[in-house]
Amino acid sequence: MESFTAEYDILPPLLGRGTNGSVVAGRRRKDGMEVAIKIFEKGMEEMVTELHWLLRVQEGSDHIIKLVSSHTCHLPDVAGAVASAVIVLERATGTLRDVLERNGAVTPLDRIALAHVRADRAVVHILKSIACLHGKKIAHRDVKPFNLLWTRRPVPLDEEDKSSPGILMLSDFGFASTVSAAKLDNAEVQKVA
Repeated sequence: MESFTAEYDILPPLLGRGTNGSVVAGRRRKDGMEVAIKIFEKGMEEMVTELHWLLRVQEGSDHIIKLVSSHTCHLPDVAGAVASAVIVLERATGTLRDVLERNGAVTPLDRIALAHVRADRAVVHILKSIACLHGKKIAHRDVKPFNLLWTRRPVPLDEEDKSSPGILMLSDFGFASTVSAAKLDNAEVQKVA
């Protein structure tokens, strides 16, 4: 516990709750970096599974949530539970839907045009994350809006889009699994340009 609580502050709000635990906001003390702290309330097995997949997919895609660190510790009264394991991830700004709702487009036509541009960009980001996984013979098996997060990282120059809030990232690898090359070949997975 000393290491984790000496390195990070847990902040409000509760960012989300899932099958294996909760995600809370946090800040790394040494540099003030805002992070998301995933607290595994069920224990070590779920954390080890998530870490296994996160470590396998960290390289090769800007569209996979970035792992900052992991810890085993005791955190009483955080998100209403006692944790034995945490993963620290880069902090997201929200989902694509959150971004569209905050935008402030004035007319319904503006909203439709904005939604099309952002949704188009989001689809490219999602396909790039899935292509990265499939290139490593990994199936995420839980792609859904809740697991697609916008990060504050700037968009790479080759994807520059002034209306984009950042990069859409795939997160939550608790249900990921290895897929045989034959299954991927049958699915005709292609690299997203």
